[in-house]
Amino acid sequence: MLTDKCSDDDLFKEILAIARHKVLDYDVDFLHDKADREVAAIASWLSHKIRRLEQGERPITFRKLRQILAHFDCDFENSSSRSKVCITRKINESGFLGFKTKRTLQTYIYYGGDGREVTRKDLNRLRADLHLDDEHGIDSATFYANEPASTGEFIQKFSKILKRLSGL
Repeated sequence: MLTDKCSDDDLFKEILAIARHKVLDYDVDFLHDKADREVAAIASWLSHKIRRLEQGERPITFRKLRQILAHFDCDFENSSSRSKVCITRKINESGFLGFKTKRTLQTYIYYGGDGREVTRKDLNRLRADLHLDDEHGIDSATFYANEPASTGEFIQKFSKILKRLSGL
């Protein structure tokens, strides 16, 4: 996944260089291992621009969970049972014929107080129910540490570059 170390122009230029076999700063057409050198140069460039996807839940307090979910525009309501809280999130979806529709996702989790830890089981279910999980493009680093998002949001973030490239 690309990080903020990579601007749109940097990514565009790198992809063009790869496509044109101009990754290396010098002409090595006469060398038999040009492809190996290009792959090494691409790997070096990527190692400075990406991070690994993280999976798994981390122990956090309910207070921290509220802070995290605020970044994802989630709302909290007390349920009829005082021991549970209802968490909702509105998302945009493409509906019939590509029309955008709003959908409300919701989940209930046990609330033992702001200072108490949320169980991993509850976190796992909450993330799945609110589409804040790996399947929906939000890995653990994105969720817990507000790191740059993964693949789904990568496509959205770099859609201008991808359109520019497709026009070549």
